[in-house]
Amino acid sequence: MPSHTSKRGLGSVIAVAAFALAFGATAAEGSLVGETIPPYPAGLDELQGICIAGGPSLDRICDYGLQVIGRPSADPDRAATPIQLLALRNVEPEASHARWRVTDAVSVPKPRKGYELQLGSCRFDRIDGAPIVAFVRHGHREYSRDVLWARQMDIASGKLQPVAIKRVDCLNEGLGV
Repeated sequence: MPSHTSKRGLGSVIAVAAFALAFGATAAEGSLVGETIPPYPAGLDELQGICIAGGPSLDRICDYGLQVIGRPSADPDRAATPIQLLALRNVEPEASHARWRVTDAVSVPKPRKGYELQLGSCRFDRIDGAPIVAFVRHGHREYSRDVLWARQMDIASGKLQPVAIKRVDCLNEGLGV
């Protein structure tokens, strides 16, 4: 019998491979969910992070957090590589060093030239205080609406939710510096 792959068979193989890749990406994204950090997985470290208050008093200032982990660069002329955005809950609020329970994790898209990943100083519908992370490109204005990707932490569920990027703007923290 001749050995050949039919178009129908090839389509099935491609569909299975695509499913496997999609499932693998999802599994990789959630691999830290439920874990306590630090320590971080081998080769990864915190690149950026912010605290999110869980209430009005100072002892609640860092009940939750957003953190980007990735691969630090050995070359000082190259930027670190962000891998995942993590939603966090502080498991030891009274401790001198924070320990975080990962409540959600999503892959960070590859940055496009001119865009930077910004945590904590983005607004939703021009209202401050939303725990938003976004890829943004700044010009010469106080706020930029040039946003490619954004996620918001839902404190109640601990999940990272996609955000309508047309409704997000981010403070240009370097303006005037």
